[in-house]
Formats: sequence, structure tokens, C-alpha cells
Amino acid sequence: MVSNWCWKKGISASRLNKILALAPPYHHQNLKQPAFLVTNIFDHIEMMPVRLSQKNASGTPQYLQTRPMSGSASRLRSRLAAAKGLMNELCSTEAIISTEAKSAKINQIHTHRHFFKLQPIRQRRFAVSSTKSNPGTNMSIYDTLGVTIAINAKGPATRLSGGIMRSEVSAAMVEASRHCVDIAELQAAASRIIADITGAEAGYVASGASACLLLATAACITGLDPSRMARLPDTTGLKNEVIMIRSQRNFYDHAVRAAGVTIIEVGLPDRYSGAGVRDAEDWEIEAAITERTAAIFYVADSQARPPLTDITRVAKAHGIPVIVDAAAQLPPQSNLKRFIDEGADLVAFSGGKVIGGPQASGILCGKRDLVMAAALQHLDFDIFWDMWQPPATLIDKSRMKGVPQHGIGRPCKAGKEEIVGVLTALRLFIEEGDAARHTRWKHLMDVIADGLSGINDIEITRHGFANTSDIPTLDIKLHYASANAGTLVNALQSGPIPVHVDPMFREQNRIGINPVCLIEEHLPVVVHRIRDAIATQRG
Repeated sequence: MVSNWCWKKGISASRLNKILALAPPYHHQNLKQPAFLVTNIFDHIEMMPVRLSQKNASGTPQYLQTRPMSGSASRLRSRLAAAKGLMNELCSTEAIISTEAKSAKINQIHTHRHFFKLQPIRQRRFAVSSTKSNPGTNMSIYDTLGVTIAINAKGPATRLSGGIMRSEVSAAMVEASRHCVDIAELQAAASRIIADITGAEAGYVASGASACLLLATAACITGLDPSRMARLPDTTGLKNEVIMIRSQRNFYDHAVRAAGVTIIEVGLPDRYSGAGVRDAEDWEIEAAITERTAAIFYVADSQARPPLTDITRVAKAHGIPVIVDAAAQLPPQSNLKRFIDEGADLVAFSGGKVIGGPQASGILCGKRDLVMAAALQHLDFDIFWDMWQPPATLIDKSRMKGVPQHGIGRPCKAGKEEIVGVLTALRLFIEEGDAARHTRWKHLMDVIADGLSGINDIEITRHGFANTSDIPTLDIKLHYASANAGTLVNALQSGPIPVHVDPMFREQNRIGINPVCLIEEHLPVVVHRIRDAIATQRG
């Protein structure tokens, strides 16, 4: 269909073939259907009169050359009209983009009066801003390092470098990097802002939620005693046990153990083993409390039992602080206040997940004395007592015996850039609100779901679309005979444009798509890669 239409409009087969060579396959049907992504062909049709220049090692054209336009005005109008008509037909045939996007692109073609160099295809798709590591070139900082840029459709996992910060956040970090400040004063400012947002008495910024858990545990062990701080992780003779519900044990509680404590497990998670319906109960928590108990550690989750309020009630009766790991408990943004309202003494949030701050940032909030004890085991104290003037809103010097030595949290330091970045991201997170954020995420998921519609023997289920407190996601179930979700995930992660999806349910031949780290220009690539991987797997 496309080739016949091009022939009628005077677009040569060789010209069409060159365009097709630059556009990745959309699906493998017969040549009567457009075998390329609509959004990609838009970009390449724009360049139709421009002759191809470089080729990569495999012989595939990689760049389009910049040169002044040649030919008559009537020739230009003819080509632009041909481009408009082809795009209209492609849009009606492969409904991948919205009507608004189509109109915007056609208007761009209408006003097109010069030709320019096309970025390497991989970089063109992923460009988030015009900032380049080498001004005047099309190379990103990752090109110069030889690192492949990937699309993260799994979610803000640290192994995939988290998400993509908003331009306001990165701009704030750049501005922060151009000046020197007293870090304690900056942390005091952060404490005021975090306290105001969370309803806690004080707040603090460290290098991640895990770092915040280490600092929180250390604070519960030592209090404000600098001699105890200097001893960690040696907790001999100190309170050195932390109570934890057995069903909540996870890899991240290593941060708690790193402070020098032993985790005391409580409860039998029958509901997870399939043997019953019960889990730990409040009386078991109370029975585990001894004179060695430094804290109770609670991992927040929608399925966590018993409720946090039961834990804090027992803890307060015995004067034991409760630390809550809420690293991934946003949205809803009301959770920023919830755990403090429910009686937690210290709460840790990730700054680099849904909040959208630097990946190496975390927020700790809670009781003022405990946050002060955490700061005292984190900051740089290479200073004389008489010269040490910490901000009183963060550290009350009058209550100290002396300046602490560098504490166990010193490796978890946060720079001025991370502190300013996460505070900026936190402000933007609050300003956007759950409803607008949920709508934005749903749109991304809808575009991908629509792009995958029509594939036989797969089932797409939308989760979290009805409630703005949830992250809307897609679950893709593979039903065809040769289906193997694990192999499909590996295929998506390979190639020049790696796409990472959630493999949690691969044994059930399911893959997950999460919107948090996606942006609009990723979507056609995700659709294409999934379609292509499924087609390849089916043979």
C-alpha cells in the first residue's frame, strides 16, 4: 500500500527503501502494510530530500547530512505535500500517536524550509534536554564513557540508575554546585522543610533510604553520647537488639545490622507459607522486648501486619523507638505524614524513586533528638570545640560533652547538590499532586497498551488505574505456545536499545511495565521492542 502510494506521488522506490532502512520494523507482515513505526517515519520523512551520508560498521545508514536545500520551490512543495499525505495515511493505518501529535508534526512539515543533521537514531530517541557533554556534537556523556543508554520500564530500581530527574531538579543541583556553604547549615534548612512537609519534629538528608536506616539505627543505640558513637559498630554493653517481624525480613535490613545490632525475629508468617492466615501479633512484639532492645524496625507496605499503630502502642509503653522503612511507600503523598501520625519515631523515604530526586538521596524524618543523633554520626566534625558552631535548630551544642568523632554514618554523606536536588524534587512532587501524577502515568501506560493491541495470544491487564494512590502498571501475560517470559526479558535487555521490564512474575509467563521512569519519547521504542521480541520468539 505504501509503496504504491509513493509511486503515484513520484517518490522513488530507492528513496522509500532508504527511509525504511532508517526506521526499525514495527511488525512483520506483508509489504502491503507500513513496516515501520509511525513516529519514526515522521522524523525520517522530514529529511526525505536530504542525501544519506555515513554508515555504521554493519553498513546501515546512521546519519543524514546537513546541506542547503536545492531545487525549485515547486519541487519542495511537491515533496512536502507527499510527506503530508503519506503521514496521514500512516496515521490512519497504524494509530500509534494522538491526533494532536499528528497535527503538530504535519504543521512542522508545512513550515519546514531547511535540512539539518539527524542525530544518531539511538540518541535522538532518548534526548531529554539539549545539554551535551561535548557542545557542538551529538554525543551524550554516556557516549563518551562507552555506556549504553537504556529505557527503564521496570520502575526506579537502583540497579537501573533510578529514574529521570525533572529539569528543575538538575538545574537546582547545578546551581548548588557553583557555591560553597556550611553543610550543617544546609542540613538545618533541609530539616525545617522536611519537618514542615512530614509533620515530624525534624528531618535530614542522606545518600539514600538505606543510609537513613543505618543512621536511624545508630541514633537509637547511642542517643547523644559521643563516646557511644565512637564505638559503633562495637555494641558490647550497649542496647544492641532490634526487633523485626519475621515476614518483613529483606535484603535492605543489612543497613540496620551494619550499625552493630542483632535482629530479633518475631512471629510465624503462616499466611505467606500457605499453612494458615496468621502473622506476627502485637503480644509477640511485647514479649521480645528486653533491656537490650534498641528499637523496633517496621517495613511499611500495604500488606504489612500487624498494623503500625499496634506496634507503636506497644513500643511507647516500653519507651522503645520505632523505625519505619517507607522507602517505596509513595504514592500517595499523604504517606509523607501518615507514619509519623501513626506514632513512628523515625521514618526513611527514598529520594530517588517516586519523589524524583537524585538517585543517591534519602530523607529521614522523626523525633528531634533522634534526628540530631543521626546528624552527629553523619556530618564532618574535623573542627575544634571552640570553633564548632552548629545551627541550633539541627544540633544543640549545649547538650554535648564534646565534638563527636566521625561517626559510622560518615560514608553515607550527601553533598550540597544532593540535598538541594532532593528538596527541589520534594517541592515539585507536592505541587504536582497525586491526581495529576496518576493521570500522567496512566497516559503512558495507555499508549503502550494501545500500541500492543492486536497481538494474538497475549493478555494485557491494567492495574492501579482506578485509584490515584496507586502507580498504574501493565501486566502482559504470554499465552502462545513458545512463550517464555524469561527469554523475552533477556531479549528486550539486549541490542542497541535495551528495554528493561519487570520480570517478577516470569515463571507465570508475565512481564510488567511501570511508568515511573518513562517519558513520552520512550513509548514507541518500548512498543516496537516488545512487538519485535514477541514476533521473534514465536518464530
